[in-house]
Amino acid sequence: MADATGYSTDPPELPGWARRGQRAHLNLLENLAPFAALVMVAQAVDVHSANTMLGAALFF
Repeated sequence: MADATGYSTDPPELPGWARRGQRAHLNLLENLAPFAALVMVAQAVDVHSANTMLGAALFF
């Protein structure tokens, strides 16, 4: 059935740039929860400065 729909059971290996993009995406997902927790703590203790805004902008 998979052959009829065009999906291969053994997909070709991704090129180097695509593997790098996939690793970067996974890295972002791993760091998103700790970053969100840090932002919430900063918001709770009312810490706002140009540095906190710059840090948030650089993260994304």
